[in-house]
Amino acid sequence: MSPPAGPALGVWTKVGSNQYAFTWESYLFDLGSDSPAGRLKVHGLITLIDKDTYTAVDQFEFYDTGGNVTLAGCATEVATRMTVDPVTSCPGPSLSGTYPDRKLKLLKGWRN
Repeated sequence: MSPPAGPALGVWTKVGSNQYAFTWESYLFDLGSDSPAGRLKVHGLITLIDKDTYTAVDQFEFYDTGGNVTLAGCATEVATRMTVDPVTSCPGPSLSGTYPDRKLKLLKGWRN
């Protein structure tokens, strides 16, 4: 099991027509103690295929807390933009039908 990752920080730059190089890093933490467990560094090249699709080639390294590489490798990606699906029906009881006395409070952001 991999240690949980904290927030990732990174940079990117345009390197060609529809191509971007990137690097990001995330600090890793031990599940049992929340103490540092190392960091993950990912860098690669993204190629935009169209407005909704890209491919990428990545290289990654896991570092221990002493800065030593403990695992390294490569990956490829194909990604497609997610879209918003409209709500066409809502199964089950509605909020107003189930809690008629709480609807106004919930809409105002009150806690019940």
